[in-house]
Amino acid sequence: PYIVKTCIATLRERSAHYLEGIFRIAGDTKCVLQMKTLFDKREKDRSVSMSAFESYDIAALLKLWVRELPDPILPYQLYTKWIV
Repeated sequence: PYIVKTCIATLRERSAHYLEGIFRIAGDTKCVLQMKTLFDKREKDRSVSMSAFESYDIAALLKLWVRELPDPILPYQLYTKWIV
């Protein structure tokens, strides 16, 4: 999905993996919701600029997207196999 591709690409460009707690530290809720609205309302073939947002906010948006999936990424029936 475009939102995942954009978030990951931006975090990579910024070398955000060097930031301590990039996926642990919460992003600013207002900024995350603002970005979510930008992605929800974007027209096809139009890009969304992430330049005004902090890396922690972008990581929080990515986490939100994963949490809002209708089905988990790891299916329940395979959960014990993944954990072991």
